Amino acid sequence: SGHELLGLENRSLEHLTVYFNTLILLQIWNQFNARKLHGETNVFEGFLENSRPHAAITLVMCAFQYIAVEHLGPFMGTTP
Repeated sequence: SGHELLGLENRSLEHLTVYFNTLILLQIWNQFNARKLHGETNVFEGFLENSRPHAAITLVMCAFQYIAVEHLGPFMGTTP
């Protein structure tokens, strides 16, 4: 299974941190994919020109992800 592939102990803090990071990064990727409808393929087209609030939210989510893992470990249940 996944933890064996990564060389981590099952349900260890490192294993749960990888799971948490994967979940958040997939959510950020989903934000980009949800911007396009009706068969449009380039999810980054017009991103900075038309979606400045979306870009700001994405940056805040990335910053929070970094802070949660690196500095809020005991509170968030993660490890750097």
